[in-house]
Amino acid sequence: MKIIKSFCFITAVITLLAGCISESYFNDLNSRPMISSTADVENTDTLKIGKLNNINKDVYFTLPLSVTDANANLQNLNINVGDGITLTDNDGKVAATYYDLNYSPVNAEWFKIFRLIPTNPGYYTVIATVTDKFNMQASLSKQIYAFDNMPPRCVVAEAYYTAPPNFLYVVRIDIRSSFDQDEKWGGGIAEYKAIYHYTWDDEAVGMASDFDGTPGIFECTDAPWEPIGWVEAWVIDNEGAESEHIRIDLTLKP
Repeated sequence: MKIIKSFCFITAVITLLAGCISESYFNDLNSRPMISSTADVENTDTLKIGKLNNINKDVYFTLPLSVTDANANLQNLNINVGDGITLTDNDGKVAATYYDLNYSPVNAEWFKIFRLIPTNPGYYTVIATVTDKFNMQASLSKQIYAFDNMPPRCVVAEAYYTAPPNFLYVVRIDIRSSFDQDEKWGGGIAEYKAIYHYTWDDEAVGMASDFDGTPGIFECTDAPWEPIGWVEAWVIDNEGAESEHIRIDLTLKP
């Protein structure tokens, strides 16, 4: 009887050790799965969603995901998008955030294109994690930024006044180099603005000075006295946002 119990005990120990050795052995043989976001599909880290919440679902980030395992041991894929962003497949239908990959042939290679649709401006972090049968993992983290509108910037190329022979002074300012920061997303300059503030009898007066008809160039040609004052310039984009108002002190151009 003692011999049988001893035999059973030894058998159990050997089985346990064999199991540990086997698991350790296969873990050593197993390679970590891989995950990547392919570069052959257009993908951008910054996106303009407009003034309002992103009701138009045609505005989105593209996220192509590719996962592979050299040993065909893929188990699952989990995508964590957090709050404020919707995950869809490439035709706009809401997509799952968890995928079972534990079957052939996807347990060796899997690819899918997703869309990330933010509903509000801000920074978002998306994390995709793939796990194999031995609980080895690989992760991909992507930070994206959604904004509603970027204000334009006013750039002054020149600002001066001249004294022609008839002593009618000319005030001139050129802000044609101004630009909208989100021009690549459809933004643009809608209006150029400039006002000449001059002082006469200690009274400040604002005077619009866009007389030559060229957008971004302003002239005042009816100042019979030497200009004493300054010019205020700014631009407005096609969504109504204004740039900072720039004050320019005038200099005499010979």
